[in-house]
Amino acid sequence: MKLSRASTYALHAAVYLSVRQSDSLVGSQEIARLLGISENQLARVLKSLVSARILWSLRGPGGGYRPARPASRVSVLEVIEAVDGPLRGAVPPLAQAGHEGVEQRLEVSCQQVAEWTRNLLRQIYLSDLLGKRDTGLRAALPFPRPADEKHVLPPEVAEGLEQIRRLMAAREAEDRG
Repeated sequence: MKLSRASTYALHAAVYLSVRQSDSLVGSQEIARLLGISENQLARVLKSLVSARILWSLRGPGGGYRPARPASRVSVLEVIEAVDGPLRGAVPPLAQAGHEGVEQRLEVSCQQVAEWTRNLLRQIYLSDLLGKRDTGLRAALPFPRPADEKHVLPPEVAEGLEQIRRLMAAREAEDRG
């Protein structure tokens, strides 16, 4: 999975605001300076977070942003989808006909992986990203972290990936034959 720049900025901004344990408002210029981006880039991201009721804002002099809910009640999925829209598993169609069956099976596999990813991100909260302790994050992961020796994917994801591998192998054999 690859996060967009916008969702990365949104996650950093939301975590930063969550760390400030006061009801004081933080101006967008402070957040932009912290992230090393322009206020214009940040404005769209913050607007999306306010629309999704992740942040609360006040316009004008003395205005700014603060969390609308505690970090323990905002999932990473909510932040990503507030900025980028629903997480989907889509496959662009090929221009050449005759590959519809492969495309359909690949689409189903990608949708399964996307749904698994959505379910995982729904269980990770901003509070897990704060770095105080990672027990919540570790508990949410259904497989060992990359530093661990063995990686075990959920069966439905492993099956989807195996389907993709078989489809790609069949397509390569078709192209050669």
